[in-house]
Amino acid sequence: SDMNVIGTVPSEIGALNNLRNLSMSTNRMGGILPESMSGLSNMEYFDIGVNRFISNVPEWFGNWTNLSWLSLNHNDFSGELPTSLFGLTGLRNMNLEYNELSGSFPVEISSLTNLEYLMVEQNGLEGPLSLFGELTSLRVLNLFSNDFEGNLSGIVDLVNLESFKVSGNGVTGSIPSEFGRMTNMMFFVAADTSFEGSIPPALFDGMRKLIEFELYSTEISGEIPTEIGYLESLVGCIFVNINLSGTIPTEVGLLTSLVALEMQNTGCTGTLPTELGRMVSLAWLTLSNNDLQGTIPIELEQLNNLEKVIIKGNPKLTGTTAPDLCNLQTYELEISSFVDCPCCTNRENQN
Repeated sequence: SDMNVIGTVPSEIGALNNLRNLSMSTNRMGGILPESMSGLSNMEYFDIGVNRFISNVPEWFGNWTNLSWLSLNHNDFSGELPTSLFGLTGLRNMNLEYNELSGSFPVEISSLTNLEYLMVEQNGLEGPLSLFGELTSLRVLNLFSNDFEGNLSGIVDLVNLESFKVSGNGVTGSIPSEFGRMTNMMFFVAADTSFEGSIPPALFDGMRKLIEFELYSTEISGEIPTEIGYLESLVGCIFVNINLSGTIPTEVGLLTSLVALEMQNTGCTGTLPTELGRMVSLAWLTLSNNDLQGTIPIELEQLNNLEKVIIKGNPKLTGTTAPDLCNLQTYELEISSFVDCPCCTNRENQN
């Protein structure tokens, strides 16, 4: 891997009958995989990610009955996935990200009950989410930017999930409270979907290992559950272009590991909680285009790691920026023009 190798795979590779592990990732290889490789039936680990291979995913992969790890990511494979691929019942990893695959995802995926990692980001694959509902060994399910449809109720039994990314699909419905049973979840990313309803409190109550939570450009509404305070490991939290109501819960002050908090165009109301000053790891704070009011809490002066503060687009904010906030090592400080802030950059027009 990563040896800057250029060229194609020679057909003579088919003579290596005992080959079990082959990694050619991150090179400049390309072309079509030779048919002679179909006889490498002892293959257990195969990784050709980040190259320039083309054509359809070979049907003869189905001959590799011992295969447990398959990585074809970041190539130029196209067309539909062969059903033979889903007869490899020992597969634990299938990485098909960043190709040009299309068509319906084969229903035979349900037979891969040992699968732990399924990543198909940035393709043109389609099908109902329920296709994956029986893959209870899954730890990572990345469907980002495809054409999958349906709602999350079809995958509520995937209780071993650690990472779930479903942005850019035709997913509808609400976030089921049963997702709170996914107690190992660390990364939850859902954007550009048709989710609706509110964020169930059980979600944060159960997912206490969350590191990254992103919810933007959906129809989600309602208040942020106070249970967000349970997320002691949370590093990044993004709410953008959704229809939240109510105030920012004071429990955010318990998020001492949080580095980035972004809440833009959410409709949040009320005052900025003074508890923001307890978020000692916070570097990025973006609260633009909401309906916040009152003054900027002086407690923000305590956040020595702040690099970026943007609270513009909140015309009901008033008062004066705390003097010491200007002394922090921020490279970007933008606050509504109705607040006196002598050190702010890119002041918005008050009119």
